[in-house]
Amino acid sequence: IKTISKSIESKNCVISYPAYLGISTSEKKVIKTSEVIAFEASEAYTSIHLEDGKYMVSKNLKHFENLLEEHPRFFRSHKS
Repeated sequence: IKTISKSIESKNCVISYPAYLGISTSEKKVIKTSEVIAFEASEAYTSIHLEDGKYMVSKNLKHFENLLEEHPRFFRSHKS
């Protein structure tokens, strides 16, 4: 998964997080992180829920948690 970073300057601090995610399912697709509603774990796979559908990718939830840890819209609600 490749990302394009977006930087925000806030009180002399720069926070970087991906504005887009490149995913591979049956085809390659670039999605905006602003269109993502939720990530759902399913063993070694993750379902990415969007406003207009969902995609299943072969990356675990921890991958997306690490990738988006600085993003203000995403957090891990619980860990089982």
